[in-house]
Amino acid sequence: MAERDELYAINLGRVDFTPGDFDKFVYQHGAKALWERSMLCSCISESSGQPDFTCPNCDGKGFSYDEGKVIKALINNADGKKDSVPVGLLDVGTTLATISSEFRVGFRDRLLFPDMRTVYSQVLTYKGNPAGERLKYYCAEMQQVRVLDTKIPEDKYEVNGSRIIFKEDAGIQVGERFSVLMYTIPSYIVIDIPHELRGTFVKMGRVTDTWEELPKQYMIKREDLLPATRGGNLLETD
Repeated sequence: MAERDELYAINLGRVDFTPGDFDKFVYQHGAKALWERSMLCSCISESSGQPDFTCPNCDGKGFSYDEGKVIKALINNADGKKDSVPVGLLDVGTTLATISSEFRVGFRDRLLFPDMRTVYSQVLTYKGNPAGERLKYYCAEMQQVRVLDTKIPEDKYEVNGSRIIFKEDAGIQVGERFSVLMYTIPSYIVIDIPHELRGTFVKMGRVTDTWEELPKQYMIKREDLLPATRGGNLLETD
């Protein structure tokens, strides 16, 4: 009884966060996301620090991704008021995501949102590949395929995931450029971790303070709006 009274006196007037409540809020209100961890690709040159731009693993980006894990991400919408939006968030295609402290999301990791759709357009060169021409992203639904102002009828091609396969009578020639308009799954890259050290000491009902991590906030940007080449030596540690 005396020990309990002593703990009460020590904690009198103290207000602690309940870390579990923050994680619970993310789980209940967050969107389903496929989290893919990034790692440097072994194609990077030891002398220049630059990736092999013909690498089939990373497509010349210098980073590859694992198979992914389904998590929840709470998306914070910017309201456009400059006094309440963090520096950098006004960039096109950039937003904030809050993720449970259970997951160690890293810089350059990828987040895909399978329950959502976004519009994407791409220009490709027809190479006559029997397996189809490779699209940059997974196609959830093709909207249009055109060669300049000529629309290719829907029955002249098939779409299988991230491949578009033209039929022989599609009227498109090898070497000809064509454009696509499609719905795809939103893909975001972590470009900053402004609150990586977010956490709190909890003591209520305990003898000593215990450090508890809180959900982290990440700045993410649409992958298709990132520069085609990042530049710099990817092996630099300075």
